[in-house]
Amino acid sequence: MNLYISNLETHREDNVGDCLRWFDTKNNLLQLADGSYALVEITAKVVHSFADEFDYVHSYGGDLNKLGIAQVEKDEGLWGYINTEGRILVPPIYEDTMVYIHQDKPFVVATLEGSPRIIDIDNNVLVPPGYDKIKYAGRGEKCDRLLFFAIKNKKGGLIDHTGKIIIPVRYGELGVYEEKFIYGEAGEEKTLFDLDGSPVEKKRR
Repeated sequence: MNLYISNLETHREDNVGDCLRWFDTKNNLLQLADGSYALVEITAKVVHSFADEFDYVHSYGGDLNKLGIAQVEKDEGLWGYINTEGRILVPPIYEDTMVYIHQDKPFVVATLEGSPRIIDIDNNVLVPPGYDKIKYAGRGEKCDRLLFFAIKNKKGGLIDHTGKIIIPVRYGELGVYEEKFIYGEAGEEKTLFDLDGSPVEKKRR
């Protein structure tokens, strides 16, 4: 059974869900992402057929739906992204991907061969591999950027989605405090930073 992206017009009030796995245009049979089936009256215009290109095309749902982007899976665990025209934006080569949207632009923390990096939706590398982990930390106080904890050799720092270092990678413990501050511990020293990386308070044990 081929996977399709299609424009669908349903002529019944049945709520068949928004997670479509595939549909059979000959028999009007749909299979939903949860494995259930539904018979509906539909007219369909195929926009793009993926045949055996991907194992799975996730529905164009949520925030990505507004941008016309869907996640695809290949070889049982490699992930990428396509648009509604079927163009591959991010090839399905990554073991793990997480999308964060900033000013209507998706940014992806993508892991390849165990190494995370940050890419844009056209697969351009913004933060090259080199960290052991990259974890989402929130947005700037003015919501002007995405913030990430960057961890290497069990030490953490703070970067933004462009790779700019806001807090150097030197803290054994790092976290968010009251959504306005970042706290870091290095040895006997505890430091409270604002979201621009400026120290607000320092203490020693």
